[in-house]
Amino acid sequence: MKRIRFKELALMSYNGVARRINLNNDLVILAGGNESGKSSILKTLYHTLGATVHPFAQRWDEANVISLLKFTVDGVNFKAVRLANDVYVFNPDGTLRFHESDRQKIAVKVSELFGIPP
Repeated sequence: MKRIRFKELALMSYNGVARRINLNNDLVILAGGNESGKSSILKTLYHTLGATVHPFAQRWDEANVISLLKFTVDGVNFKAVRLANDVYVFNPDGTLRFHESDRQKIAVKVSELFGIPP
């Protein structure tokens, strides 16, 4: 498997709320009270890359969150966007690497990108 590093997570919703979380550190600590969104942030990392994650908090589901994840694979920059069931992954030069909405196809393509054997 290749070295994967999350750099930044940007979250936007149709209700006008947006957040940016810097993950570009050797250690990232998510702190907050109950129901503040810590678990939802962690779940969103996987969700952005095509995983089906249950359960999200009801408020999170209702917000229809769009996520943008900046990450590196062996030091090479990539971006992934999750919009509803659609996952878009972009190459370092900004070109579209793939767009899929089928979970199985997403899993195969992300596995290939990450160097995970089938």
